[in-house]
Amino acid sequence: MNFTGHAGPGWGWLRLSRAAAVAWGLAALGMAPAAWAAPDAATAAQAAQLALDKGCYGCHGATPRGSAPSMKALSEQLAHKPGADPSAQQSYAQRLVRCEGMTRVGAHQQLSVEEAGLLVRWLAAGGH
Repeated sequence: MNFTGHAGPGWGWLRLSRAAAVAWGLAALGMAPAAWAAPDAATAAQAAQLALDKGCYGCHGATPRGSAPSMKALSEQLAHKPGADPSAQQSYAQRLVRCEGMTRVGAHQQLSVEEAGLLVRWLAAGGH
């Protein structure tokens, strides 16, 4: 299947989901929806304050607790993921709240999916 979602000649080497192909196309045209874009300064400040208020730096600070990655490491890791793909960010935020693929963390479970999404977008944009 190529980037258009159809089998056949053409862009077969570029395998993207339909949502990723649309996001990539919109971003290339400078038309990415605001919800997919990096947070503006006010939203970034809100996300940073949320991280402080929720105690994220207690485990994910400069000296991480246990096996928790630092906020900087999380930011670098998320920056390499398809940040323009809203389904990927939404999925990661939901997995964060449900603690899927990580140690059960009570603080993660106390986040709403919206709060987790804000933190994910902020980290993916380089916040830490």
